[in-house]
Amino acid sequence: MHGYHQGIEYLKDLCTYGDVLVICIQEHWLHPGDLHLLNEINTEFVCFSCSTINDSVKKGVMFGHLFGEVAILVRTAVAVHTKIF
Repeated sequence: MHGYHQGIEYLKDLCTYGDVLVICIQEHWLHPGDLHLLNEINTEFVCFSCSTINDSVKKGVMFGHLFGEVAILVRTAVAVHTKIF
């Protein structure tokens, strides 16, 4: 995504007009307190996400390129069959 704000409109379109069940996202660059934004993209999808920014936030001022932020959007119709390991 190269950041949530740069990719949000594409994700909204993909969820609305795409015939997809699962969408994998990397590099959303969201802080742990903002991960809820991924659940607000489309009501037909639930989001499973994590952010490695937790460790960086605890250390203080953030700088440089972030990495390790991933999320999976799953259509609610199939989310009941989803297991996270």
